[in-house]
Amino acid sequence: AMGGAFSGVADDATATLANPAGLIQIGQREVSLEGRVTSNNARFLQGGRLSGTVLNEGLDTVSGPQFGDSRGTHAGPTFLSVVLPFARTDPADPLVGQTRWVLAAQRHELVRVDQQFQSTGVFQQAPGDLTSVRERPQQSDRQLSITSYGLSMAYAVRPGIAIGGGLSLYRFSIDSIFRRFDTF
Repeated sequence: AMGGAFSGVADDATATLANPAGLIQIGQREVSLEGRVTSNNARFLQGGRLSGTVLNEGLDTVSGPQFGDSRGTHAGPTFLSVVLPFARTDPADPLVGQTRWVLAAQRHELVRVDQQFQSTGVFQQAPGDLTSVRERPQQSDRQLSITSYGLSMAYAVRPGIAIGGGLSLYRFSIDSIFRRFDTF
């Protein structure tokens, strides 16, 4: 009754995250690599007139907000782990040749978002003002990622009993570039 739980099995290199003690079941060197293709979509305010009267000149032709879609895609490796088992070498040990301890390293990209958008600038007129104002058009490039790097170890206390643990460090990165353009 494992109820479909992987952590009870943990018999491959992904056990570095799910169950480090389960690494002891791996009797030979193993490398695991996974990839992912992601696509995301976010709406943004692209243009239009938010307040005041449409002048029907240049870009000032739409009453109300105009929304655009910022689509982003990314393809690349998301998980990499390397498992190195070490066997018992003492000839006097009745379990010689069986795995005694295991060392594993992993890199796991949990989130990756790449997006770009470009707005034309919205028009507005404050109550009581005689003229309209256009916000400056802008272009944006954004990249967000959360990646973990970790080490795990398992040790066979005796046949059928292992202890394990791991340490993961997480890196959060967000890079945004916004460019505003003058309108004359």
